[in-house]
Amino acid sequence: MSGVLLVGRDVGAAAPLAMVSVELAKLGIGCMAFLRECPGPSFVNGNDVGFVLTGMSSSPELSRDELGVLRMAISAEVPFGVFADIFGAWKGRKWFEEYRQKASVIFVLNQEEVAEARVMYPNAQVFGFGNPRWEEFFTQRMTREQVRAKLSLSGSDIVVEVPGGKDLECNLLHFGAVIDAARRLREDDRSNSYVVIISIHPGDDPKGENNHRGEYEKLAGRFDWVRITDKSLISADNMLAGVDMVVQSASTVGVTASCQRIPVINYFSEPALDRLEGSIGSREWPPVTKGMELAVTNDFDKLCAAMQACHFGLPSCDFMTKCQEEVYPKPVGKPAAALIAEAIRDIIGNKK
Repeated sequence: MSGVLLVGRDVGAAAPLAMVSVELAKLGIGCMAFLRECPGPSFVNGNDVGFVLTGMSSSPELSRDELGVLRMAISAEVPFGVFADIFGAWKGRKWFEEYRQKASVIFVLNQEEVAEARVMYPNAQVFGFGNPRWEEFFTQRMTREQVRAKLSLSGSDIVVEVPGGKDLECNLLHFGAVIDAARRLREDDRSNSYVVIISIHPGDDPKGENNHRGEYEKLAGRFDWVRITDKSLISADNMLAGVDMVVQSASTVGVTASCQRIPVINYFSEPALDRLEGSIGSREWPPVTKGMELAVTNDFDKLCAAMQACHFGLPSCDFMTKCQEEVYPKPVGKPAAALIAEAIRDIIGNKK
């Protein structure tokens, strides 16, 4: 049986595709996985590749390797598929549009996305198995006490985790709004010991050209209750065990928080909404429309109110928790990575 080539540039796709590679090995299927890197020119032509599966990275620049491999697959007449690791990626990321007609399969997040994806990918099998990595989101790897000790936080601190994105303008507007909201809440009531922890996006390479830490530290430097951290100290996901709420802008950290029943607020500036639309084809973030997360758009007073609601467990927060439990139940049955691997096995087996 010919082997499988997996290519994923973004972290969001690379991690679940790594899990799929493990399941393919269990099925006795050879797999070459290039995750966060490029397999190089003409790789498909020069190897025994029977199927190609790529991620759908969040920008044309980051998707360059994935798109290049898809072009190779078409040239070599090798069947290929795409894996959407986040809501609506298959719809919003226009740089994959030219491959929709020729894809053999597409993997989306859930059954609700399947019907619409079938319209956009008319010649592909469509599976709504979900993101394999999300099945790990229900388990906390650290205790609340361990997280707070690592970040030098007290037990009485109201800790707000603020995960960053990849865009400097969006981050500065986002971080600045949360800091200002926490400042007002602290000033209104001295017992409100809000602490803001800004978690720099993993793609913000400390040694690379995308390093904007200095810009963020200018925002944080005004207040001793604002801190900047990154994955070298603690990952955004691991930090969740020790926080009281998350204020993000359409991040998968919110999915992890929802799986752990932690309150999530999205703060959307206009540039953030523009970026969201370019990524998923909509200015509405599905976890918000389904009630698992709250949303505030360019409204400072509403952001303050939402943070207070999360802190005091007001009805809006209780409803959010109920929706989190309904939409993100703990996983049962066969893991998504195994289901994806089995679908790939069937495609290879049926190839003429």
